[in-house]
Amino acid sequence: MNKNKDQGDLRNIPEEENYFTSIAKKYEKVSRILYVLLAAVFVVTLVFNSRLLTYTNFNYLFRDMNAAAEAAGDNYNSISYTNDDARVVNNFRGGVITVSSSDVAIYTATGRRTMFQSESFVSPKIATSKKYAIAYEQGGKKYCVYNSFAKVGGETLKYPISYVAVSDNGWFAVVSKDSDHTSVVYLYDDDMELRATYPFSNATVFMVALNENGSKIAIFKTETAIDKFSTSVMVSEVGKATSLFNLQISDGIVCGGGFTESGKLQLVATDGYYLIDSANGSILAHTAFDLALSRVSVTDDGCAVALQNNSGEVKNELLAFDKNGNIIYEADVSGGILDLEYLDGYIFINQGSSLSKITLKSGNISKTNIFENGTDIIVYDAGNILLCCQTKAKYIKT
Repeated sequence: MNKNKDQGDLRNIPEEENYFTSIAKKYEKVSRILYVLLAAVFVVTLVFNSRLLTYTNFNYLFRDMNAAAEAAGDNYNSISYTNDDARVVNNFRGGVITVSSSDVAIYTATGRRTMFQSESFVSPKIATSKKYAIAYEQGGKKYCVYNSFAKVGGETLKYPISYVAVSDNGWFAVVSKDSDHTSVVYLYDDDMELRATYPFSNATVFMVALNENGSKIAIFKTETAIDKFSTSVMVSEVGKATSLFNLQISDGIVCGGGFTESGKLQLVATDGYYLIDSANGSILAHTAFDLALSRVSVTDDGCAVALQNNSGEVKNELLAFDKNGNIIYEADVSGGILDLEYLDGYIFINQGSSLSKITLKSGNISKTNIFENGTDIIVYDAGNILLCCQTKAKYIKT
């Protein structure tokens, strides 16, 4: 009786329950297949990347993540370093990297020193991104690659280095030369393996820009004639044999350039500002300069320039361009400008005794008196500026 009753209950299971039971069994099979595929992918990854799976690399990874996690809102008051006329300082992952003729040091946003290394540079320069900082000697042959706490790579080339650029994904370009070419651009991936070489026989490469994911490279080069310069830009997709375009664009010398966040290309030369479509080379916007270019700041959100007028009183004309090439600010500033930075709708000016913040939307100007003899400024956000002096770098609230 009980057996028959149980069978009767099974026969009377609602049709909806049978349907959902069937679906559950199908999903169970799919999940098992996915687990098998995941295991297969894991095995393939181990096989093809075994050389990278070392204790040292895992140690780098976890220590680097820890260093990058410190909040920039808890900024230190200042950091001190030895006096060195060759010293340069740059923003790196919310903190700073400083390179002198004898050492390299990296600090987090809270002022904690995560790395110090003796390294010899005669004329040091720094290129930084969200992944790597690259210290190099302009006119020398050596470059060194750093994360937040260690030197992770580097090379000594056969010929002098003139410029280095690095993208946020870790790909970087080094400009040098060889026995047959005036300039050669070497492109490396984030594992520091050489991926492409761009040689130029009759042109001098002044600078290089990479977009944030390293998929495009822009090479700004200048050729000299008897009585004039000719500046052009070549844009290539990484991995492609031919360039997207090679555009002669200016009769001046390139002073700044880079990709916007939307992928357009900005170029600032001594004779004007240009916004270029990086897919086909068409000029989207152009503003000619009537005065001498004295300062330039290019970001992925736009740029600002200072044009110096020395007909009597020293003063500068400030221009700011948005990421679409439109002029969004124009004004005259009395006195000289030691440094100019543009960021997220603000212009920051160091004039020696004061630091000015200009809000582009309203035109409001706020000034902060500064007493240190600092020249370069590093802008973290609208309220935090790092003033780089000869023997220290000090935070200033604006």
